[in-house]
Amino acid sequence: MSTLAIPETPGQKPQPPEVPGWMLLTIDSLKLALRPRDVKTIELFDALQVAVDGEVEAGWHEHSGELWPAYCLNRHLALQSDVVTTRRYCVFLEVDDRAMGILCDHVSILSSDEELDVKPVSGCMVLPCSPVKWMASLNGEVVVVVDGHGLGSYLSTMEEEHAKSV
Repeated sequence: MSTLAIPETPGQKPQPPEVPGWMLLTIDSLKLALRPRDVKTIELFDALQVAVDGEVEAGWHEHSGELWPAYCLNRHLALQSDVVTTRRYCVFLEVDDRAMGILCDHVSILSSDEELDVKPVSGCMVLPCSPVKWMASLNGEVVVVVDGHGLGSYLSTMEEEHAKSV
């Protein structure tokens, strides 16, 4: 039965249909994969409002009167204050009714779930706050696999830590 045929319960947020495959984001030399259902929209970096110096955000996307923050991360998933010129795309996620984006160099789609053989990362290899929970290999390259909620929570934590340090 299609999820579109299931009636919504009043007050319940509709769930997006399950889409097979993966979104593959490139940030420097890092390959980051997440499910298409976790992606709200993809925008060009040039379409964002540039952030003011000193802000942790790299820019803002205006959508229906709301401003969505966009962050620039490096290949270690650490906040980067300077926006690298290769960051041409911004992938927005929705986490807990809040949209936020990350800048990336390239976005591609893997149309099948089977294109990534995802394996869990041993707990001793990952910090508790890290969004990285799985790894995969694609064409001989390591791919870090995250879920949208974990990545969004991580970004929120990074944003809070930056606010405390200023």
